[in-house]
Amino acid sequence: MLGTNDAIYSDGEKYRPLLAAFKLMQLEHLGPSIKQVLVLGTGLASVINILDKMGLHPQCTLVDIDPVVLGWAQEFVPTSSSGNVQWIHRDAFQFIETDSHKYDLIIVDIFLGRKVPAKVLSPEFLAQCKEHLQAPGWLVLNYMVQSLDEENDVTSRLEKVFAQIRVIRFGFNRVFVIKV
Repeated sequence: MLGTNDAIYSDGEKYRPLLAAFKLMQLEHLGPSIKQVLVLGTGLASVINILDKMGLHPQCTLVDIDPVVLGWAQEFVPTSSSGNVQWIHRDAFQFIETDSHKYDLIIVDIFLGRKVPAKVLSPEFLAQCKEHLQAPGWLVLNYMVQSLDEENDVTSRLEKVFAQIRVIRFGFNRVFVIKV
């Protein structure tokens, strides 16, 4: 588990935000169509552990600005998935601006403590994420709200870019599952 006093960033194959998102997506049925995955904010590579436990081994690109966290994540990747992972030490916002690949699934899990950087909800960043998705594709955005007004603002910003948005709520956590 990777966490701070007020937030859990990663919890191996038990990472609730991703488990909930994958259940809503019915990923066990989509599995073969998910070939390319981009993870912005790696934590301890929970996404790879969860996918591995489901028997899925897509090509995964994991991007994190923190080299220490990226190193720790590499230690927790199951051997059966290790050959399918590209590790990138870079700012997620810079990466998405310059990357030219298309993905079937993009996971945005970027936090500073309990706060999501404002840039995650910028129209530019959201449009870049959408441009990087194969159709049909999925975007999973993990977010911690501080109030109902903030949740409404986040939803409104997402609706300006994406048509199909579903929200999973538990505590202050909101997991936005978006299909394009």
